[in-house]
Amino acid sequence: MTTGIPTWREEITVRDYETDFTGRWKPSSFFRVMQLVAGIQSTSIGYNFYELMDKGMAWVLARTRISIVDFPKIDERIIYHTWLNGVQQKLFFIREFDITTIDGKRLARATTASILIDPQSRRILSARSLPGHNPDNAAQVTPLEPLDKLDVPEGMPAVYRLQAAYSDLDVMGHVNNANYIDWVCSGFPLEKYRQEQLSRLQLNFLREVKAGDTVTVCAASQDESGRQWSVSGENDNGERAFDAVVHWQPRTA
Repeated sequence: MTTGIPTWREEITVRDYETDFTGRWKPSSFFRVMQLVAGIQSTSIGYNFYELMDKGMAWVLARTRISIVDFPKIDERIIYHTWLNGVQQKLFFIREFDITTIDGKRLARATTASILIDPQSRRILSARSLPGHNPDNAAQVTPLEPLDKLDVPEGMPAVYRLQAAYSDLDVMGHVNNANYIDWVCSGFPLEKYRQEQLSRLQLNFLREVKAGDTVTVCAASQDESGRQWSVSGENDNGERAFDAVVHWQPRTA
């Protein structure tokens, strides 16, 4: 492991419990490690999670997107590069990820947008409330396109219904962001995964989901090929908890 301000490099080994029935990483595994590595790099530049909490602040993920070239396999070693990339719309802290094999072959590129909140009141705080210096590397690496709102239609058919429980929650007391990815992925049949693989996914978090909340996952194809899908999660009161757009491509060997 090597450190650097503002860019961080972390080597990861793919574990069998992180993979699906094909022996390759689940899409949510990309996001779980993104969360891990982002936390390590944030601590290295003075933004330790617990120290921020003591100041009445916490980062929470608002939007995330990944473009996947290939999925690593069990015991494969991969490299995560991550860096902060400034603030968009005076609200979203942008972080970029470049994920490669040990020999430099790109597996995925990802972008996240986080907001700063008061963990007690859940009130959104101004980006200027963050103490210290937030590195802006916009000139270092060309960022992906902005993380905008998603045009997800209303009235999509329900696929399944779930209730958030203990295993879904994180230290903030709400459903962990990677679990939403699992919820989206569980909305598609196994046969689709045998023939195709995710190539791109964007998920926007709209409302907190806590233990006991019930969510209905809805999905619909948005093109004739069946390669682009919209997915949403709706609370019992009809409010959207999340929106997602998923792209598929033929499965690689």
